[in-house]
Amino acid sequence: MTSLTRVGATAGETPWEPARARWNARWYAEGFYSHESLAEAIALRVGRAGGVELSFYRGADRVARHTAHDLHARSLRVAGGLHRLGLRPGDAICLQIPNSVENTVTCLAAIHLGLVIVPVVHIYGPHELGFIIRDSGARVLVVPRAWRKIDFLRRVSEITDQGPLEHLVVIGDDVPAGATAWRDLERADPLVTPAASSPDDTGLIVYTSGSTGSPKGVRHTQNNMKAGAPAGPPSFSSEPSPATLFGSPAGHIGGMLNVLFPFLTGIGGHYLDGWDAEVALDTISRFRLTRSSGAPLHLLTLVEAAERSDLDTSSFWYYVCGGASVPPATIERAEALGWKASRSYGSSENPTTTSCSDHDPLAFRASTDGGMSPGAAVRIVDEDGVILPPGREGEIHSVGPKLFAGYTDPALDAAAFTPDGWFRTGDVGRLDVHGHLTVTDRKKDIVIRAGENISSREVEDILVRHPAVLEAAVVGAPDPRYGERVCAFVRLRDGRSGFDLEAARHHFVDLGVARQKTPERIIVVDDFPRSANGKVRKPELRARLR
Repeated sequence: MTSLTRVGATAGETPWEPARARWNARWYAEGFYSHESLAEAIALRVGRAGGVELSFYRGADRVARHTAHDLHARSLRVAGGLHRLGLRPGDAICLQIPNSVENTVTCLAAIHLGLVIVPVVHIYGPHELGFIIRDSGARVLVVPRAWRKIDFLRRVSEITDQGPLEHLVVIGDDVPAGATAWRDLERADPLVTPAASSPDDTGLIVYTSGSTGSPKGVRHTQNNMKAGAPAGPPSFSSEPSPATLFGSPAGHIGGMLNVLFPFLTGIGGHYLDGWDAEVALDTISRFRLTRSSGAPLHLLTLVEAAERSDLDTSSFWYYVCGGASVPPATIERAEALGWKASRSYGSSENPTTTSCSDHDPLAFRASTDGGMSPGAAVRIVDEDGVILPPGREGEIHSVGPKLFAGYTDPALDAAAFTPDGWFRTGDVGRLDVHGHLTVTDRKKDIVIRAGENISSREVEDILVRHPAVLEAAVVGAPDPRYGERVCAFVRLRDGRSGFDLEAARHHFVDLGVARQKTPERIIVVDDFPRSANGKVRKPELRARLR
């Protein structure tokens, strides 16, 4: 056993920027980065595999099918239209668009023009959207006229301070005076030659959910994007993949990388404009899809839809699940359907840090978050910055070619990066002797009861093994005696009722779980407050207990 090492002992002497430069040099040397721009990389792939098909779903019945070559050609005209509006390399363009042809074409156009793409999740209202426009410096905002129940024009009109915004581009009919119709962008002369840009330039800014304050802008370079997009499901699977189902929202980091995926891999994709498990299942059956990825809620509802359906999903092989706690029971239910589902770990700052593969055993896929993705590394440290050996639990630090370049607010970087260039994730976990990661919690999600740290994730995993419980979210309820007590918010399965403290106690006793981990308060809910990628917003649950 090697001796323990203290992280950042020379913090005052070694700022993180030089360390990051050394990491970047390594990614270039190892082939994860290249000197071609993202636009050049996409053009090269489209030239070789332009016939790959992409399908876009608007609701259950409306499907638009296109080839990568056609969408790329359309994007060159839209790039010309954006150039005509005055946009130049390095300018930011804000997109609040669901998965759609227009979203993909606009993203490709922005890349071709060397712009910084700022995708925004559709649930963000005027307050968050206005902040993101100001923080990113976006000169253009692109929105649909309306989508489902959202009136985007009304939302935009309610932004009190639009900061640097110069142009509003609207997808659809009934475009208001002063705005630009998206379809008019395509009428411009195509911008055939990509704008001069460096692969180390910022190409993407995604915003975290901001559950504890204003959203944080996460800057990714073009090289980050090239390294991140191919890290979707097929790269972790041994089976061929003719097409992949994409259901993550376009404003999320996973959804954005899904947009790029076919254009960097030559593998087709089917995009849902909003998550609907029944539509997803029908798409899998109809087109004999083999893979997908998304949040735990996506997998759970897809499993439930399959369990009550007689559709043939025998082609479906692999599902990568991340973005939130993934109960082992969900992985096991997918296994019963013949699906090789697995957990993965990542964040907006460092997507897909770890993952499993389809040939890993069920116990590994259900109980760990996998091994390192290509180029990535993880270490576990204690509160004093000491690197811990396998089996010990502590904060997760990560690094890799997909690691972001920094926040839009530089003041946040000092707390985010160690002096030797690792990202302090704020997540808690442990590594085994084989280098497999198990994420156990967020620091703030640990329930501290009478000085005892209790993993909320562990309690949640136990709760969902009860036949009455569909989903669970555990937080600490303030208590004058113990500091906190374990409180469980639960969703029950259809037709089930009567899950109470007594039922929970019997359940935990039957499984041999320590008594102090048993919930001391049960709150039954119809659903949870969620972020756009399906993650439960625990701060809102905690607020209910104050």
